[in-house]
Amino acid sequence: SSVSLATVKKMISNIMSDKLFRSYAECGKVLCEKNVVMADKNIQGYIDLVLLCGDEVIVLDYKTYLYKSPEEELINKYRTQVGIYAEALEKIYPGKVIKKYLFFIGKEAAELREA
Repeated sequence: SSVSLATVKKMISNIMSDKLFRSYAECGKVLCEKNVVMADKNIQGYIDLVLLCGDEVIVLDYKTYLYKSPEEELINKYRTQVGIYAEALEKIYPGKVIKKYLFFIGKEAAELREA
């Protein structure tokens, strides 16, 4: 199904109104679609967003929804996915604190959840 431009603008507004996201995004370096390969686990993927902020590395995975929030079972699968990304980033950025977030972006609100 298609989404109207007005809906997309509202969703972007929701993202930018999240204070924690804004503080991280304005803090330091932003890497989009960061490629991660873990040969020992036969895993390859792309992290939506990696934010480098001082001694912290923030892994953030976007999840968009138009009609209703995802069920808890699906959210737990997303947490597993972000955990794998965090494990890879620990190897890339040793000694840094890795923080994991899921960013649920809907028509009416955006919610940043620690994973």
